[in-house]
Amino acid sequence: MRSYLLGLSLGILASGIIGCGGDDDKGGADAGSTFKGYGANEGGEFRAEYVTFADGTIGTRVVSFFYADPGPTKYFPFPAIPGCTDMTGLKNWPMATNPVAERTYLDPGTITMSGGAKTLTVPRQTAEGVDFLNRTHSANNWFFYFNPTDGADYVKAQTLQSVAITGSDKFPAQTFTDVLYTPAAFQLNAPGLGPVAVPAGMDQTFTWGTPDSMAGSMPPAGFTIMSLLAFSGDQGPAVLCVEPNDGSITVPAAMVDIARAKYPQGGTLARQTFAHNPIQMKDSTGLTDRRIDFISTWCFATSWTAP
Repeated sequence: MRSYLLGLSLGILASGIIGCGGDDDKGGADAGSTFKGYGANEGGEFRAEYVTFADGTIGTRVVSFFYADPGPTKYFPFPAIPGCTDMTGLKNWPMATNPVAERTYLDPGTITMSGGAKTLTVPRQTAEGVDFLNRTHSANNWFFYFNPTDGADYVKAQTLQSVAITGSDKFPAQTFTDVLYTPAAFQLNAPGLGPVAVPAGMDQTFTWGTPDSMAGSMPPAGFTIMSLLAFSGDQGPAVLCVEPNDGSITVPAAMVDIARAKYPQGGTLARQTFAHNPIQMKDSTGLTDRRIDFISTWCFATSWTAP
């Protein structure tokens, strides 16, 4: 079940977190170049997550891939902010993709993430596979790491972390310095870690602490902390709700019923805070019109039921 409990960090459009700079300064946009930020075409992502499970174990999940061409549809709209979005139609980023045969990937060489207690080399996946957001990737074109008990090794709260690629002929070596910022550790208020019963036809409110808003714990300049709640299952999120992190999200009854219809036996409840940093992609031709989404998440992955 943990194969899909973890990674619902859905970096979402939020003001104030667009990154730019030189090759070694949040990712490679030259001064004076035009970059649309969240409005740019898709170029792939690097997503790192620190996940706490109901039994108290803490894991790490990282997934990454890069596009030379995402396919005929270059840009999929983001989910609503603030608000909740029905994801079952696969019309919104990050779940919406072109068919895998219509995408062209870039080879980044070796990918590493540093800044935590240890440096992580993200393993290349040599077989076609489906990631936790139900996106299919072709063999050798995606990178994935998961360990359910080593959360303290690679992702660190309130810390800037860097990503580096060794590159290839079409995607040069680059270091994305301080491109990730993981939010502060927070605690759930209500409901807690136990299975959450989600009745039909009723609004559901979830609350948690907001240490990122306390003096001395604010994120660095250029990063905004958002909150997300998702009702998910083995085919990815059915409903997700995103808003600025104020410690509370209320899911309307209509969205609750969409989630219950998709997963009548219940599934995974993700409650998380995250920072999303879109960086202008640079390939062998120079700066492009594509963005790389760098997303870092502090998450609780527990269960929900549909009584």
